[in-house]
Amino acid sequence: MDKIGSQRSWIDSGRPGLKRNRASEPAAPQETLSPYQGAADPFRTLARQRLEASLPNPSPNLVEFTALQMAEHKFLEPKAEGLTAPALSPEQPRLGMLGNAAYMASIASAQLACHPALAPTMLQVLGDLDPKKIFGSTNQNGSNAWIIAGESLPNQIVASQAVGARGQVLGFPLTGVLHPEEQGKLQAALQPLLNQVGVERMARVLKNIHLQTMLGEMQNSNPKDTMGGLGGGGQVALARDALLNPERAKDHLGHEIGHLIDEECGQKFRCGRLSDHPDSPFGKGDHRNDFRSDYASRNASEDFAETHADLMLNWQQYKQFPELGILARGKYGEKLAFIARNCYGWQLPGLRPELQKVAQDVKNGNSPLGFRDAKGEVVDGDKHLQRILKVMMDCTSPEGQLDASFYQCPPCERVRRQWVFNAVSSQPNESLQPPTVAGLVEDLKEVVARPVGDPEKARRGTAVLQRLEMGGPFFYNHCCQALGDDVNLLTQLSSFVLVAGPNWQAGTI
Repeated sequence: MDKIGSQRSWIDSGRPGLKRNRASEPAAPQETLSPYQGAADPFRTLARQRLEASLPNPSPNLVEFTALQMAEHKFLEPKAEGLTAPALSPEQPRLGMLGNAAYMASIASAQLACHPALAPTMLQVLGDLDPKKIFGSTNQNGSNAWIIAGESLPNQIVASQAVGARGQVLGFPLTGVLHPEEQGKLQAALQPLLNQVGVERMARVLKNIHLQTMLGEMQNSNPKDTMGGLGGGGQVALARDALLNPERAKDHLGHEIGHLIDEECGQKFRCGRLSDHPDSPFGKGDHRNDFRSDYASRNASEDFAETHADLMLNWQQYKQFPELGILARGKYGEKLAFIARNCYGWQLPGLRPELQKVAQDVKNGNSPLGFRDAKGEVVDGDKHLQRILKVMMDCTSPEGQLDASFYQCPPCERVRRQWVFNAVSSQPNESLQPPTVAGLVEDLKEVVARPVGDPEKARRGTAVLQRLEMGGPFFYNHCCQALGDDVNLLTQLSSFVLVAGPNWQAGTI
């Protein structure tokens, strides 16, 4: 376990296990020519001058990275200095950062440019900047390998300060090149977490928030993923396109602040991180449901942070229904309870019999939630229970009245929501069964076997569509596995999925 006194040592190189990855485009081969001079030279010169004011003899890598921040600053900040880049001469073609597909995808997805296409001057600068310098340091922890832009989070912050890109959000220092709309989005994502963690405590653990187009790349996945966040040593950093979706922004912040809480509580229990404690349940589990995500299963630190993010996003729901959200969820529930008790002092009640029955009905398949796989085991029932409880909490007024919008959803989803509402309010409930892989396969075979025009063919086809609607994409994958190599049946099944469209989830057909 880490010693408390050594906790600053890993900050400069990016501490192992403090990365949150997000899917992005695979990075293209990075082509550069040497020497690196041309369109980016004015930005390099100014970057070096600014850095030397507080950091004597800055490395060429940090200068190059800061020049990139200067270029972004010019096109994102209305009051930024009006540097103009000279045009590249024809005999000096360069690809530079334009060849880094992950960076360009981050720019496009975050809508960073002031215009639909980047200004020609910006393209010239990006083409001249050297990605091998900007992403020049590889870090590794066991099977995890990653590259941090600017070589470390402290360097990223130093570069932002040199550019003059700093401010505050809800009283917390903020660094990073910001589009004017981003500060408000960040504030909206941080406010509920501030309410839950507490202002004084957050001020103790969180010293700075940093926003950046691209934090770095994970190297141990194929295709490579870009890093969505960094957290540790009082610092939290986000890749800026996390702010495009409010829930995603809260999720990323909850995860990275979770790393800070892990460190703070580790000191309380005299270990480097609470997740390292011998009694910690984190990093342990044999089943998919024992972790919040695949990423959580990589190590104890990420497991803690992912579980913490879940607790932040579902704070009120878990407080009102701890029997369903925490106490009845096996090993994963133990992880939620560990953080709730040891980090936030929750006093969890004993199981209420009526809610214990709800959890048992969902687990046994006596509800319309989830589906039964080819082995007859219930899959994803609890996931849909938690999702619908969250919708119900969001649709409930402070006076306890359920808004009619709760039932404004597709028919199959309406059945699920009605079942959950009746179950938690102890109203009489119809016994409903989840869709089954075996049932869908049987109906699909009947659809294929019967001639066009046969009423039974239409009835069975409707049943297939309804089962797919109830089960969702994960259910569809199980059905495909059950069909094996039967190309004809697989083709028929995939034709039903065309109805669902590209954003298909359970209940959306």
